[in-house]
Amino acid sequence: MPEEDRDEVRNLSSELLTPATMAEAFGRFAAYVERLVAIKEPGDDVITELRDEPNLVMNLVLLITAGHETTVQLIGNGLLALLRDPAMCRSLAGDPIMIPEAVEEFLRLDGPLAMGVGRVATSDVVIGGVTIPRSPQVAVSLGAANRDPSRYPEPDVLQLGRDPHVAFGYGVHYCVGARLARIEGEIAFGTLLRRFPELVLAAEPEWRESFIRGLGSFRVRPKP
Repeated sequence: MPEEDRDEVRNLSSELLTPATMAEAFGRFAAYVERLVAIKEPGDDVITELRDEPNLVMNLVLLITAGHETTVQLIGNGLLALLRDPAMCRSLAGDPIMIPEAVEEFLRLDGPLAMGVGRVATSDVVIGGVTIPRSPQVAVSLGAANRDPSRYPEPDVLQLGRDPHVAFGYGVHYCVGARLARIEGEIAFGTLLRRFPELVLAAEPEWRESFIRGLGSFRVRPKP
């Protein structure tokens, strides 16, 4: 995407994940991606390889939105959790080698995809004493799984060194961009803590109405 289009793409991806604007935003986003595909020079890349696929535009809209929005909200949600735990904030600022482990805990505690993709039971199955009959669609709550007290003692507390989480999904549906998201998170938190080791909240944040868990308003300032 051209650099000058970044603000437009950011707005489109945000509107696409907002229930009230989702349908209209998808049409505009798809038209934008179609224009990019039409002028793209062929090369040794995935888009050229899949150029004639009927679902190419839809998949590109999904890839752009999922790759952008989830990482943005990971950084915002993680920073909020960190600022609410000044001791952890000071610890990471003084020992940045622990930042990758902190990113994992941010993903567990308040990951951007709290509600997972729908699944369909292929046979009757009993989970947690509840029978899920064959065929009905169910939604898996990744957020609830990541705060399961039987696996994570004091699940609402920010704490490093926990068991692996499922913020990126599991099995064949594991997030294709997981490694990139981790790298982006590590760079973002490392840079923030290096430049502003004593940030504080300037006002209580506001959560946005979206399919992705994230902040609509988040104001911070250096500690006086």
